[in-house]
Amino acid sequence: MRRLVVVMLAAIVTAGCASSPGSAISGRDQTVHLSDGSNALRIQPNDPMSTATLPYTADAIWNVMPSVFDSLGIAVGTLDPTTRVIGNTALKVHGHLGSVSLSKYIDCGRTQGFASADTYDVHLSVLTQVSPGKGSSATIATVVEAVARPAQFKGDYSRCETNGELEVRIPRVVTARLQK
Repeated sequence: MRRLVVVMLAAIVTAGCASSPGSAISGRDQTVHLSDGSNALRIQPNDPMSTATLPYTADAIWNVMPSVFDSLGIAVGTLDPTTRVIGNTALKVHGHLGSVSLSKYIDCGRTQGFASADTYDVHLSVLTQVSPGKGSSATIATVVEAVARPAQFKGDYSRCETNGELEVRIPRVVTARLQK
């Protein structure tokens, strides 16, 4: 059986990012190329970025981000303290992210009455950037992207859409951790 080859190319713009919320993420030039030897799919990121402003400093938020991602079941693959970008652009998941069904976070359509996200092989990208705001506040900007295909068939990957739940959940978990 051929092994699935995942090649992720991500360039994060680092110059001048600290003063512009989400600029390292929105300025990224990322192409995902998934290949099984005969089928391929290229995705140019175009999902909107979700932002939330929290009444905590960027340093305080940044310090809890690794534990926030861990609690959500997202293994950290990208950690850049200079631009305060954290996430993973190469998550391969099936059915659940942590203890949560994937269909709560992404929509890959429905087959036979069931959410496809819960049964498909999914490649997920989650990137979050923490940027200083006014006073003692900070902004969290998150981008979630996914492609999926049926687990039992070697078919083409299809683009999934975010439900917006993961982008909202990250600031909620940050707030809960910082209120302790």
